[in-house]
Amino acid sequence: MIELSQHLENEKIDFQIIDVNITTKDAMGEMYFTMMSEFAEL
Repeated sequence: MIELSQHLENEKIDFQIIDVNITTKDAMGEMYFTMMSEFAEL
């Protein structure tokens, strides 16, 4: 997930989770996505 997130960021593509209204366009959304990705990897 982290690699995918970095790839999307490099390509200037924002990620949006519709169910919980999270987007990587802002700092809070990016932090949430990063934290959830880390938990998933554990």
